[in-house]
Amino acid sequence: ESLASGVAAALAQRSLCVTDLGAVAVGLGPGSYTGLRVGLAFAKGLAAGAGVALYGFSSAAMLAAGYTGLVAVVLEARAGEVYGALYELEDAALPRERLPAAAFSPPAFAAALAPFAECPLALVGSAAAACAALLDRPGLTVVNDPPRRAGFGLELVAERLRRGAFDELASLSPLYLRVAEAERQVRR
Repeated sequence: ESLASGVAAALAQRSLCVTDLGAVAVGLGPGSYTGLRVGLAFAKGLAAGAGVALYGFSSAAMLAAGYTGLVAVVLEARAGEVYGALYELEDAALPRERLPAAAFSPPAFAAALAPFAECPLALVGSAAAACAALLDRPGLTVVNDPPRRAGFGLELVAERLRRGAFDELASLSPLYLRVAEAERQVRR
């Protein structure tokens, strides 16, 4: 409900209008189906209206950015599942994917992290506390409500932006990691 007015306020705060934009970057997920659809549809409309390129990035990688070492992003996914991914970050470098984003049961995600048991780990995201209870490891950092800093999203697409390697408006789609409940019902 507040997306359009929030963007308008951010532009106004900087004395900008939509035609001043050079590009639009958008998180593709993982996340809630409705949130991803609304966010991407808005970003596509904004990019088309401004006549600028659109760049999509991983929302999980954005949440991992800003930390160092191994960072497991773990988000509530409903139906007893979490969306999980593992990244490695060195100093100010971009996140390097070690475990691709997928839907897991919390115990399965904890098991997927087992090969990295000797390394200090940060659990970041809305399901971090729940998954932390399943891990018995020293040096565990838990951040249940990490800041969502748009600047990290821009860093994730910066190299593509420099090269002009934008995403096609028509084909860019959200990163859905499991089938929606409505789709499951239709298949039954």
